[in-house]
Amino acid sequence: MAADRNRTRRNVLFVLVLLTLTAVLAADRLGPLLGADAADEAPTEEAPIGATPTGAGTEPSVTGEAAPSEAPPAAEPPPLAALSFQAYAERYEAVRDSFRARDQLLEEVVGRRVVWEGVLRNVSKQPRAFYVSVAPRDSYGPVSALITFPHAYEDTLYAFRRDDRVRFEGVVERAGASVSIAGAAIARIGRVEPE
Repeated sequence: MAADRNRTRRNVLFVLVLLTLTAVLAADRLGPLLGADAADEAPTEEAPIGATPTGAGTEPSVTGEAAPSEAPPAAEPPPLAALSFQAYAERYEAVRDSFRARDQLLEEVVGRRVVWEGVLRNVSKQPRAFYVSVAPRDSYGPVSALITFPHAYEDTLYAFRRDDRVRFEGVVERAGASVSIAGAAIARIGRVEPE
């Protein structure tokens, strides 16, 4: 009887450990599918609205220099994409029905650093990051950028208003009609005036 109780306790303990490990592994695998991304691991220092764009992998600062840290120096930032946001949008709209041409265009920007300008459409605070939606021009079209920033940017991002013209920098993670960008800096450069 005592042996049965010990076996039952071991089995219960084993099942609990197994469930815990399964939950941890599932969280790691499901994180990207549920909207988790590297934005949570991004620098926690706030970037002022007028921050000078910095290279990917560095902490944002007003001067554009990386803040001192104990971490080893970051690898070289990805190369800069040759296209402006407006040029990307125009080319995407022109080639979106040609699968080969579209994929070639996407290869030109994915994994590259961009410094683009556009019109701010929305700022949304989510559990894991802030999402900033930017259009390449004043009018609505099929192409937009979704830029993620860590929660440390809250004051900076809430200072923006719809239809602000912004310049932003980051690394393109995914591209298509919606370009997903891990943000490094953002600044207001003007305002779209109503017609």
